[in-house]
Amino acid sequence: MKQFTVEKLISDGYSFARDENGKVVLLTEGLPGETVEAVKLKGKESVEFWKTVRVVQSSPDRKIKGCKGFPDCGGCDWGGLQYSNQLLWKKRIVQEQFRRVGKFYELPDFEMIPSKKTNHYRNRMEYVAYQKGKKIGFGMYKRFSNEVVDVEDCDLGYEGFGKVRRTFEEILSRFGVKPYNRESKRGFLKHLVLRGNRNGDIVALLITKRESFPEIDKISREVKEQLPEVTSLVHVFNSRDDVVLRGPYRVIYGEGIITETLGDAVFQVPPVSFFQANVFVMEELLKYVQQELNPSPSETFLDLYSGIGTFAFYFARMFKKVVAVEGIKISSRAMLSNARINMISNLEAVNMDTRDFLEKNEEKFDKVILDPPRAGIGKDIELIGKALPKRIVYISCNPTTLARDSRYLSNKGFSLKALRAFDMFPDTHHVEVVAIFNRV
Repeated sequence: MKQFTVEKLISDGYSFARDENGKVVLLTEGLPGETVEAVKLKGKESVEFWKTVRVVQSSPDRKIKGCKGFPDCGGCDWGGLQYSNQLLWKKRIVQEQFRRVGKFYELPDFEMIPSKKTNHYRNRMEYVAYQKGKKIGFGMYKRFSNEVVDVEDCDLGYEGFGKVRRTFEEILSRFGVKPYNRESKRGFLKHLVLRGNRNGDIVALLITKRESFPEIDKISREVKEQLPEVTSLVHVFNSRDDVVLRGPYRVIYGEGIITETLGDAVFQVPPVSFFQANVFVMEELLKYVQQELNPSPSETFLDLYSGIGTFAFYFARMFKKVVAVEGIKISSRAMLSNARINMISNLEAVNMDTRDFLEKNEEKFDKVILDPPRAGIGKDIELIGKALPKRIVYISCNPTTLARDSRYLSNKGFSLKALRAFDMFPDTHHVEVVAIFNRV
């Protein structure tokens, strides 16, 4: 056990400190200026990782987080920091990553847009099944761990989620459903995922290790009776332990989709497809992207990693032609369905890996938007240059990979025009960043 003084907050949710010899120490918790006690987890030659056990001297910026799972729960790692300071540190982290990783030493100043809601803002929650005494429970993983903590009073998900989660615990326990244990590889039920919209509709997904679920019809009858707000129940079979929303599924009742509106666009989201978790901030992000894209009805638009078509549909009527590229088949099919719902006739949906598309593409596009996974696109981003776009909009939930990819673009003749950060995930270290590039 050793004491450290936290210097700053950094990417990936760590608190930065140094030991008595100046060696970098990354702590699991602690606010700038605080003195904490910690135990060593692992170490390298240049950096050591320590688990914070106790805050010895707290910061005046620390707030009381109501959830009893905090600070162990991984759902809100910055839940103890005043919200205004969360915004300040997120902006600093973006700036630091662009300077340190991207080598952008003259960075344009940018706004950090707050979330209109700082609790009950998430439209999707992924709860982990675990043994809760003699019953089944649904919690969340501890930070940097596979252990599960209780989330009885969690305030991240939409307000109706708590009641639904508790009712599922009661119903499934009565039917003797056993939780899956990742360590022993025994058990059955892995996750309860709830997806909601602003109308109060909820789609519940039960994710299991094995395909056979004999009790599901009886369970569904009780869910229907006790939870009228659950408009659909879906059974997902997922044998993999490294991802939650993946695998074949069966709709037990209802349509199995959640419907949400952004601007004039209507989106029907399949149960296992990606959709932004904070639609309140997403609306602000779309307005900013529209401003920076400056669409023209004479221009063509390329949307990479398009998912179910969030950007493609929102901007489709503003462009002459839209090509939307998505590698996951179910999302690409949903995109075509959503195009019909929104009466979009100028959209070409391409179900293809982004790299494969960029290598084969010979078409020119005036504007390009990309919203890749956290890993970013890497050096493949240089292939976008073949399309000769006048402007590129890169949206990322990972400032580190965005900074790296921005340097690749800069080296290929695109200048960084503007940045704006959006607080898509209050009480966490995560931040959404939009980077705007012009072809030189």
